[in-house]
Amino acid sequence: SSETRSIDRHTVGVGVSLRPTQRMELKSDLRIMRGDEVFFRADQRHYSRLKVHGRYRFSDALTATLSGSVWNNTNAIADIDLEQSNRELTMDVVLTPGRGLLTSLDASYSRRTFTSDSRFLVPQTFKPAVSAYQDRGHTGSVTAVIEPHARIGVDIGGRLFISTDRVEDGQGTRPTRFYNARARLVVEVVPSVSWDAAWNWYGYRNRALSGEEFRTHLFSTGFTY
Repeated sequence: SSETRSIDRHTVGVGVSLRPTQRMELKSDLRIMRGDEVFFRADQRHYSRLKVHGRYRFSDALTATLSGSVWNNTNAIADIDLEQSNRELTMDVVLTPGRGLLTSLDASYSRRTFTSDSRFLVPQTFKPAVSAYQDRGHTGSVTAVIEPHARIGVDIGGRLFISTDRVEDGQGTRPTRFYNARARLVVEVVPSVSWDAAWNWYGYRNRALSGEEFRTHLFSTGFTY
């Protein structure tokens, strides 16, 4: 049978941007939403989110950024009883010398924690239970652009994700690791024509399941006119 549902929601948002000095910039953004119904189980009903962002330029070549976000979502309807929360902190450093062999260097680190608890009916028994999920992990990346010659450009770097182990009650993060290393070479053969070659390596492993892992290399090359 079909169902018709009407939803009323109210959202309030406010943002603030400050520049205490020419080298520093601060931003914050707050959003609060309230509703009386939802369209689906994980929909936003009582939702709040706060974002903060700070950037400092040490020099024309060096900039550091620190940002964080916090959001919570709850839905107290009896057959759902959803509680979600997310915490994330990211640090980023960008170096752009502009001269010499190294053209730019970008390094980033992020720490994230996500939790979700919701009630559901077990299909086999039709009895209520709680679906609990947790995800805690670290993400890091680094990218360097090098120009050894006026007609040669090299881009090397990589990205990794490492999740924390399961918590004691057995509900928690899948203990996974994911790596991605990459390199790219661009050579200007003649004016307006460049040769491009790239390599990517992917590695994935679940520390809880020995059979759940893979490694692969990807090579690609071509010309750009």
